[in-house]
Amino acid sequence: MKTDPQGLEKENATLRKINRVLMERVENSVNGSGSNYAIFENNILLQKQVEQRTAELEQRNRQLAALLAEQKRIGEELRESEQKHRLLFENAGDAIFIHDEAGKILAVNPMACKQLGYSQPELMALSLGEVDAPEQAQHVPERIARLKEQGQFTFESRHRRKDGSFVLAEVSARLITWDRQLAIISICRDVTERRRAEDKFRKVFDNAHDAILIHDAQGRILDVNPRMLEMYQVTPAQALALSIGDISSPEMPEGLARAFWARVLAGESVQFEWKAMRPLDKSIFDVEVNLKTISIDGKIHILGNIRDITERKRAEEAL
Repeated sequence: MKTDPQGLEKENATLRKINRVLMERVENSVNGSGSNYAIFENNILLQKQVEQRTAELEQRNRQLAALLAEQKRIGEELRESEQKHRLLFENAGDAIFIHDEAGKILAVNPMACKQLGYSQPELMALSLGEVDAPEQAQHVPERIARLKEQGQFTFESRHRRKDGSFVLAEVSARLITWDRQLAIISICRDVTERRRAEDKFRKVFDNAHDAILIHDAQGRILDVNPRMLEMYQVTPAQALALSIGDISSPEMPEGLARAFWARVLAGESVQFEWKAMRPLDKSIFDVEVNLKTISIDGKIHILGNIRDITERKRAEEAL
């Protein structure tokens, strides 16, 4: 049985034609001469056939009406979905580019124009290679090949503005279908200021007089500065394999450390004295610790500023 509206309409037309023929046969039989039993029996048979065909026609009409109503509902939902996606596209806070495999730009949103300083026609006239900084353009074929293999991935790139300056972008790309062809949607977040702040933090981090380390909520060390390596007499690889328990004196209760972390993760800045331990030679020394939270890639971690107060403690005890 056909389920599309055109097929049902064709079958309805056929049934209507059969219905008309049967009705004519009934009328001719009734109006014809003779009233014997065979004619009567034939009339009854024809009437049943007419009723059966009429019922089939009515059923098909109901099916057609239901199918048309369903298609109308689906069409309205599709239009509503398209309107929502268009609204999100036009008002997104990130630049959005839609382009084909060759790098031809098919669509851009207002933020893409604003971010790079072009009008929409100007930006649409460029290729992806012209948007990317010169050192990035050479990677476009490689990235598209990787994207076709994986379906989506995220990377950093530099885009060139109309005035010749550059914007550092975090690009999230995925494959889509656009106008019945394979295309790529790239959502580009301007991370220029974030990267400047990170670079500034890294300079302070690396040149600080105190030891600084970053660890997660379980105490696993994620990053350290040179002063921490010097203070604890470990290499970078060794430091990143440690936890806070590995650099604490055995006499320091683990529960106390976790209580401090809980307070920090709740929003407090915590300062306390602690007995630290060098993990290789197991030597113990006194430190003053300041803890606060730090956000890295959207995740909250704990930053510890550690000052060696061994000499100060000895001086206090000598008094």
